[in-house]
Amino acid sequence: MIIRDTSFDDLKGEIEHLKEEIKFLKQNYIICDHRLTQIESANSKGKNKVDDSTAEENTLANTLNIDPKQNIGADVSCIQEGLVPTKYFGKTTHMVKSASAHVLDIKYKLSNTHIFQNKVCIPHFFFLVKNQLYIPIILGTPFINAIYPFTTINAKGFSATYKNQDIGYTFITEPISRDINALIEMKQKHVDYLQLEIFSMNTFDTLKSAKVQEKIKLISERMAIEIFVLIILVPFGIGKSIL
Repeated sequence: MIIRDTSFDDLKGEIEHLKEEIKFLKQNYIICDHRLTQIESANSKGKNKVDDSTAEENTLANTLNIDPKQNIGADVSCIQEGLVPTKYFGKTTHMVKSASAHVLDIKYKLSNTHIFQNKVCIPHFFFLVKNQLYIPIILGTPFINAIYPFTTINAKGFSATYKNQDIGYTFITEPISRDINALIEMKQKHVDYLQLEIFSMNTFDTLKSAKVQEKIKLISERMAIEIFVLIILVPFGIGKSIL
């Protein structure tokens, strides 16, 4: 097997290849983000707004029987407008963004709530979202912190133990966008490293060129003369005109 040194052309070719991969990944990310936005829009438009009286009729002792979904990218937990009478909410100025980076219409917060599963009661809070959720209830990062650590976790969801009781939740979507972003970042770092290597090789080759070597030689000779004059001749009062 013959092993040869990496050339400029090799590095430049690899950089171009990585840039093409990054471009492709970014395009895929945009497509995924666009599709997610379409899903959110289609599902929210298909839902009829439920008034306070209807919401009260669908509750039993102020309890909602809904399977919430976990969004590990959500900063807060959200609940769709109409599920809980607005009289239970308080005003808030908190800003919340969706998974596709759109600002949600948030004006109210539901503070005194609990999440039940397998006879487990977990205190929590929600922000009221107006017709912008394609899933009625989304559990965000604060809920994760409340039940951490997890017993199992995969692309579909996770399970945990809370007060010696097993609980489990599913993710809204598989972490496609998150994986794409991580891959883009990794490849971009590789590109930066290769560009730095090319810069170093360019600098080294420039220093080895005949023209640069000649300049270095002239500078060295000039410095040697100046040192000789300063050390040998100047003490005897001669050689100042040479400097």
